[in-house]
Amino acid sequence: NNYQVYTIKMVAYSGGTCMDSYETIIQVYPQPKAKIFQSATEICAGKMVDFRDETDGLTSVPVKWKWDFSNNAGNFVTKNISNTFNDSGLINLSFFVTNANGCNSDTIHSTIKVFPNPIVLLKEQISLILGYTVALTPDTLSGTNLTFNWFPDTYLDDFNKQNPICAATDDISYRLTVTSTGGCTAYDDQFVLVLKPPEIPNAFSPNGDGINDTWNIKYIDRYPGATIDVIDRYGQIVFHSENYTTPWDGLYNKKVLPFGTYYYIVNPKNGINAITGSITLFQ
Repeated sequence: NNYQVYTIKMVAYSGGTCMDSYETIIQVYPQPKAKIFQSATEICAGKMVDFRDETDGLTSVPVKWKWDFSNNAGNFVTKNISNTFNDSGLINLSFFVTNANGCNSDTIHSTIKVFPNPIVLLKEQISLILGYTVALTPDTLSGTNLTFNWFPDTYLDDFNKQNPICAATDDISYRLTVTSTGGCTAYDDQFVLVLKPPEIPNAFSPNGDGINDTWNIKYIDRYPGATIDVIDRYGQIVFHSENYTTPWDGLYNKKVLPFGTYYYIVNPKNGINAITGSITLFQ
């Protein structure tokens, strides 16, 4: 690891008797052997790899560094670097250093294999009629050698299937994580809205006392296309609504209806049959 010193002498002759000489000393330094630390050789796209120079400069410390990456991944001239690789494929690295004596090391080569990330997209929300089932199906899916994990596994027939069957009885949110070649993952979430039959009160008291003044139908907000009709004993429609967002207050033509019994037809649509019954207005 030590440099060698050589003395070189040159002698020049003119004729047979005249001569002159010049002597110099040359120091020959050994070539450093490049060495690096690399935190990973296989990664998923978008991940970072750390690189660190561990070269022994032998006769002097390294003062210059050259990291060259193929595939337009970048060129760097600092001792230690961290680089993110967004494009999949095989990235080639070459590296050498220059020490304080001006000696270049040998050039070493390494590779980084970048796997593409899978893609999964789900509908943000789907509806399920209580008592029925629905297959959870990704809208967009890509990747190689995919495996699937739905979480939680509640109400599912198989949480490791691409399209599990869901038989939810209450609202629930699922997360699907897909894993592809290289262990690369992606995920998306989906909310399952369970369409329970509307719970329809059979009475209310629109007397303005602030207690039970309106006809509040539970779960009707889950049926945005629902239609509601209320009919008096003479067959006249005294209330009609599409998309029941404001509970009925017992008014007809801006006047409180006479107290008594009325009849309703609630059609939730979305695959649920119309519901009929009676409602009583109390004082």
